[in-house]
Amino acid sequence: MDSDVLLEQIEQLTTQNAALTQQLAQLLSQQNGYEYTDEELVQMWRNNYTNFPKGYEVVVKRIMEWKTKPFKELTVADIFDWVNSITSENDYSKGQPISVRTKFNYCRYLSTFWSFHSAEGRLPRNNPFKKCGSDLYKDVEDPDRVPYDKDEIRAIIDSAIKRGNPRDLAIVTIPFKWGIRRAEEAEIRVKDIDLRHNEVLVPKGKAGNSPARFLPMDNEMKIIIERWLNIRNRVYPENPYLFPSRKAKSRHISGSHIGKIFLKICRDAGVTHGKIHEARNTIEYHLSKGMNTNEIDYVLGHSGSIGKLYFEKIKHNPRLREEFRQKFCEHSIKLGINGFT
Repeated sequence: MDSDVLLEQIEQLTTQNAALTQQLAQLLSQQNGYEYTDEELVQMWRNNYTNFPKGYEVVVKRIMEWKTKPFKELTVADIFDWVNSITSENDYSKGQPISVRTKFNYCRYLSTFWSFHSAEGRLPRNNPFKKCGSDLYKDVEDPDRVPYDKDEIRAIIDSAIKRGNPRDLAIVTIPFKWGIRRAEEAEIRVKDIDLRHNEVLVPKGKAGNSPARFLPMDNEMKIIIERWLNIRNRVYPENPYLFPSRKAKSRHISGSHIGKIFLKICRDAGVTHGKIHEARNTIEYHLSKGMNTNEIDYVLGHSGSIGKLYFEKIKHNPRLREEFRQKFCEHSIKLGINGFT
């Protein structure tokens, strides 16, 4: 039997099994006649994490204080009323409406909560937070969503090339290509890079709450990685990390060191702001034009069950991974950073 046909049949069976599991959970819930309180649903969500993110805790507190009916009865209109009623608690902007970005993040966090429970039949399948978040994407203006424009990105990459250090070029390019955190970049191992299939396995981040994930690399990123590996393998043959520490044979450079390199190169390029996290925001904006929120959460390694489920879905399915790779690599062209190799 053809391998693609076999994989497709496995995928269909997996989907059918997930649907049957959800139906069984709903039937058991109805049979037992037990309905979870909102407080129990929140606590179950907390227990799903090794370390419950502080951002999630803030959002849960706000929605629990605001809502006047159970989660299962909330509508998209209710969610819009809620996010539009929220004001900032920061000292410098207290009482002012929160930004559209913050509204979207609140919806994204609680969309993860809803998906976690709907998969087990504890909440309806229609996710009002997901719908509200998708609509908020359309309301965000480009200047607020793209910290780095194309000219700045070109200047930053060009500045890294002029330094003549393949390591620094890789360090600067990775955030724009993959949108990963600086700590995740520091912890990438050589064995996590698959040059044959053009992808990298990003390790778990944020104290283990952020899921591991496969991310594709386009031809430009592959050339940059290969150039650095040719030097790195000669100088640090025994160190397992992509960016080894010069002080310890089995350690990697720190995330803060990567941040300093990124900032220095931005300054040399004449770019006044130089945070790696802003490169993540840039990637998030561009991906939002062609990918759904679940896929974006997976790419950026946002904490929650969605990223883990997506990882399990594509981990053993080459066809799905190739489709995802082609979709993901489109953002490199939009950012205009090709042509520097």
